[in-house]
Amino acid sequence: MAVASGVHNLVVEQGCTFGLFLDMDLDLTGLGVRAEMTKHLHPSSPRIPFTTFIEQPAADGKIVLTMPSEKTLVLTPNVHPLSYLKVDDWDERDYGIGSDEVEFLIPGRKPYYWDLIVYDSHPENVVNRFLAGEVLVVAGVTVSV
Repeated sequence: MAVASGVHNLVVEQGCTFGLFLDMDLDLTGLGVRAEMTKHLHPSSPRIPFTTFIEQPAADGKIVLTMPSEKTLVLTPNVHPLSYLKVDDWDERDYGIGSDEVEFLIPGRKPYYWDLIVYDSHPENVVNRFLAGEVLVVAGVTVSV
């Protein structure tokens, strides 16, 4: 999916392998990428890393994010399997859960937060946040293989 920098929301299904292919339309030669998600934006809150890599040739600007099923299995779900379908255009909008959509969340739960940074450690250690957004974790029923 071709994306511009900014807001991009995600849906992760509990107990399933997550994968996302991003076409950043940016030359990533000599750069690195990193992405993490968290329940809370407090600096001491645990971060859950995505596996990230730049597809070659890096000049094409293609990034892959993945998370294995073993990691998604331990995420606390925040939305029921059918409820998240009621959140229109979740992965295409430039905002998170609206006040009129809170009812779709499991009571007492909030979306996770995530971001993707692109960095260059030479010569000036430049770091840029390219994408950020909220994450809906859909409760799984069959969660073991």
